Amino acid sequence: MSTLLQRADLAPDSDSLRPPHVVQSVVLFSAGYYVGGIVGILLGFPPSNIGTIWPSTAVLLAALLLAPPRYWWMYLLAAVPTHLHLTANFGPATPLAVTLSQVGGNIVLALFAALAVRSVIGAPPRFDNLHDTIAFVLFAGLVATTLACVLVAWLFVLNGWAPEFWLALRQRILANIFAIITITPLIVLTRAGQLVGSQYASWRPYAELGLLTLGLLAVAIPVFGWESPWPGNVPALLLATLPFLLWAAVRLGPGSLSLSLLIVAGVALACAHLGRGPFVLNSPAENVLSLQIFLLAISIPLMLLAALVEERRRTEQSLKQSEARMALAAASTDTGLWQYDVSTGHLWATEHCRSMLGLDPDSMLTPEAFLRAVHPHDRAVAIAAMRAAAPAGETAGQSEFRIVDQNGHLRWYLATTSTEFDKNGRPVRVSGIFKDITSRKNAEQDAARLEDTLRATRRELAEVSRQTTIGVMAASIAHEINQPLSALVTNGGIGLRLLANADSDLDEVRDVLKRMINDGYRASNIISSIRAMFGKERREQSLVGIRDLVSEALALVRGELESHRVSLQVELHQEVPPVMGDRVQLQQVLLNLIMNAVEAMSSVESRERSLLVKSELDRAGDLLITVEDSGPGIDPNDMDRIFDALFTTKSHGMGLGLSICQSIIASHNGRLWASARVPHGAVFYIQLPSGTAVSQ
Repeated sequence: MSTLLQRADLAPDSDSLRPPHVVQSVVLFSAGYYVGGIVGILLGFPPSNIGTIWPSTAVLLAALLLAPPRYWWMYLLAAVPTHLHLTANFGPATPLAVTLSQVGGNIVLALFAALAVRSVIGAPPRFDNLHDTIAFVLFAGLVATTLACVLVAWLFVLNGWAPEFWLALRQRILANIFAIITITPLIVLTRAGQLVGSQYASWRPYAELGLLTLGLLAVAIPVFGWESPWPGNVPALLLATLPFLLWAAVRLGPGSLSLSLLIVAGVALACAHLGRGPFVLNSPAENVLSLQIFLLAISIPLMLLAALVEERRRTEQSLKQSEARMALAAASTDTGLWQYDVSTGHLWATEHCRSMLGLDPDSMLTPEAFLRAVHPHDRAVAIAAMRAAAPAGETAGQSEFRIVDQNGHLRWYLATTSTEFDKNGRPVRVSGIFKDITSRKNAEQDAARLEDTLRATRRELAEVSRQTTIGVMAASIAHEINQPLSALVTNGGIGLRLLANADSDLDEVRDVLKRMINDGYRASNIISSIRAMFGKERREQSLVGIRDLVSEALALVRGELESHRVSLQVELHQEVPPVMGDRVQLQQVLLNLIMNAVEAMSSVESRERSLLVKSELDRAGDLLITVEDSGPGIDPNDMDRIFDALFTTKSHGMGLGLSICQSIIASHNGRLWASARVPHGAVFYIQLPSGTAVSQ
């Protein structure tokens, strides 16, 4: 019992009453209990005043369901003096023990029923779903009533008040069941403001309830007040009020139905007191039993029907609210929702979906109307998408199609569809969404146009680059073959002077001519090397010995060194391995660096003009060639730009020599850089991988 009270006290309304309000509630309950008892006594079936309905117990149960359990003792305690005063003033003369048995039975019934309902359903019960209503009828109306009435009937027999146990038990059970399943819901729902159903919030349902009451009275009074009805007409007469009761159950809910059932019961009992109606044809006990069975036969099914209708109505409202929220969320993302029922052919769509397709919100939506909204060229795609919809739970099929909106604008939609199947694998319904992807499509088209523009621009840039490359190659050729051409001219002049002298040594002339031939070959190789560097052709690579490479380069510039009074120092490491590369290109790099050093030192007069060419292996085992001079050096501000194309510090320079040299060394997987020499001059470094095959 304590566990049930603790569970019941966790109800949401457990703190809804404060002590001052509890006192008012107890006083109001006592008045209701008292009035209910008076009605029950006055409606005793004549002529023996057998109790037909006992409202007081239903009022006590309603009070317990509405109040927090910690205040129940106040209601139970108040019921005792109220009942004693009631029976003393309005009831027949009864012994105190019988009266206490009556009120004790009422308290036990209400307490058991309240505990059971709060434990199974919660409190207060809503009566708006079938499960809770069945549980209320079963536990409060049948189980608790039967247990309490067994106790009271046994006490009646024990006190000698009732001669027969089963008769007393039956009369008391039937008198309480109808009151509990009608009066208790009426009080609870009225207290919750749901007398006419939870879906209404205006005066119209109350007006409808008034109209229903007038109609019910207009039918019930003649039916139950017929002075001498024929026995064969009784079933037809009893069914006359059923349409109005169904009206109350379906339209207005359990609260209004409870009121209507009480009206029917009241009219039937009032007419019976006047000796009229279908319930005065037999003995008093049989008449009471017939009336009670009739009231229970119509009240229990109709209460369950009202709960079922209310549950369905509430489910539909919840579904509509859910659909509204879903439609709002979909509309906020510019998405339309639709569903097609295969069996009925019904096509449903949200209002925003209709708007997306340019369809009237009030028009009949059919698959044909939907297809008419699709662009003619895309209708086959839309039909195929619906037919190929993916099964529910799998990746949905997708397709894209166009429509022409009401303004004549073309819009793109992405359709995502899925199909639900029954247990036999037959399609039941197809669901889908439409997503407006016009912005994405426009962006894709803009991106495609931009890509076309970029391709055209790249072609133009490639042409410009090709022309620039030709110009650079021409400038490079002019720059690089300047040395062999100068040597050709010089050797040609020497040869002419020797031929002019009759006493000239022919061997000397022969040497001059050989040098001219070698200079011509060297010029040709330079041109081929530059073409290979700027083009796609590959020159044959070979192992190049560093000692031979340096010696050949110095032999070519020895005349320049002597004419500019440059002292040469060569330090070649004996164990330097050969490198894989283009001999002509590497030789040209050395020649450029040496000639740059000679030209830089031409302005030096105050100190010795010295040139150091050195080769060695660095810590990584790669070849390192350095060219050092004692010239004026490199301006620190120009150190980062000396390898840039077209940058030069010479008055007659083209700014291509060092840029070409760096490109050549880079094509050999090497590095070319420069630094300042202390105290004067500059140092250029060539780093090449030793014995490693490289590609240009």
